[in-house]
Amino acid sequence: MTSPNSLKLGKLELQKEDILLSQHLLNPLCVKVKMQSPNGGGACSDNSTYLEPLKAGDLVLVYQLSDSKFVVIDKVVNP
Repeated sequence: MTSPNSLKLGKLELQKEDILLSQHLLNPLCVKVKMQSPNGGGACSDNSTYLEPLKAGDLVLVYQLSDSKFVVIDKVVNP
């Protein structure tokens, strides 16, 4: 990804109008919920674990739908 909504595929520069993104890549995604309430009541604090949305430098899995449309299926990482 060169930005949250553009990418470079070889020599091909794809912009927002060229790509479709899986919805879960656009916003932080909660993967582990952990809420903590203070002793004696009050507001809970959120200690949940979140995956961050796409950003420049992320490695993604891309599928070509047509000559001009590509879909970003998911973010991929090294183990």
